Amino acid sequence: MPTAVRLREGKGAYVRRVMPDGSIKDICECIWNADFSFRGCIAQVHGAYMDEVIRNNGRYDEGTIPAKRKEHGINHVCEYCYVYGNWGKVTPRVVNELTRKDFEEHKPRFVRLGKDTDCGHDIYIPTLIDFLDLCKEFESKIIFPNKMLRYRKEVAKKIKENGGVVHRSIGGDRFEPGCVSQGYTNEWRVEQARLNFLEGVNEDLTIVCDVTQSLKANHNAGFYVLEALEAASRYGITKRILPIRINSEKLAMMVTGHSMRELRSIHSPLPGYELPLQGLWRRRGNNEIAPNLLHQDFKALYDSGVGICGEIGDDEYCDKCNLCPSKPVRIVFALSEKPRVVYTKKVDAKRRKNWKDREKLKAAKERDKLQGKLDLF
Repeated sequence: MPTAVRLREGKGAYVRRVMPDGSIKDICECIWNADFSFRGCIAQVHGAYMDEVIRNNGRYDEGTIPAKRKEHGINHVCEYCYVYGNWGKVTPRVVNELTRKDFEEHKPRFVRLGKDTDCGHDIYIPTLIDFLDLCKEFESKIIFPNKMLRYRKEVAKKIKENGGVVHRSIGGDRFEPGCVSQGYTNEWRVEQARLNFLEGVNEDLTIVCDVTQSLKANHNAGFYVLEALEAASRYGITKRILPIRINSEKLAMMVTGHSMRELRSIHSPLPGYELPLQGLWRRRGNNEIAPNLLHQDFKALYDSGVGICGEIGDDEYCDKCNLCPSKPVRIVFALSEKPRVVYTKKVDAKRRKNWKDREKLKAAKERDKLQGKLDLF
């Protein structure tokens, strides 16, 4: 039986502000999320296997995962992604009566599509169309970050009628091996954004990058930031900045040339970096490394009206997801003003499950590595 698209709490439940009178105000509009995949992000699948995965409705051929791990690998997640694990089950969910019940219960003003997977991929288009029809019925708008939404006139028309926003995620080809292996390069994404924008879709370029460094340094590190900014200006598309958070040693080295330990360092600056390393990054509570300040290049962009979404230093930045580009909103407030988050038993259970999934993936890699050594004899 197909799995239903369900609504679940999003980032908006945690990005809130305690006002001077003690009341709590919602800031982020991503109150509700919806994912179109059964399990795992389709952006993790290597392009060599896409025909097989689509033929099998989101799965690899039975019994082939060990061989695929040796050939191309099965986990080509974007390096900066916070979702782990790809078990060959990116089967599309369906919009059904359970989805409708969620809408009837929560009556969402906005729904963010794609927290754990990319809902814009070709395989999910039937689900996307059904979901947009349901949103129209309940007058709910979408917030749609994606890397894989191909321009289609009929889909563009439905999104335009919905009145939400499409965030075209722009990062860097070297950080997104799964997407790029399937042909969804950053250059391709900018072109799809242009085509949707010409159809009247509220589409922007959401640029993931290192805000502690200059635009040139970002370009040299492999981010598609200069090209995206130039394209946005040329076509009149809104641009916004998403500060990268570093969650692995590999990503730390790719972005900065330094380890996570060095990024946390409060000692003397290290050679080879454009600015002194001291003070550029800070450790978050979940062990990620987050930017501690804005480089002058990004400060100039922000001062010119470019939106920023995320934490920088002691502040939270919000641009209301560019939902109304004709009346841009720019919010900055201290992280100390956010209310303390109390996790429910359900959330704690999910966090434990995610940890177990990561441990399983690590164990599988170790088994494959050991098997590779045994094959030599």
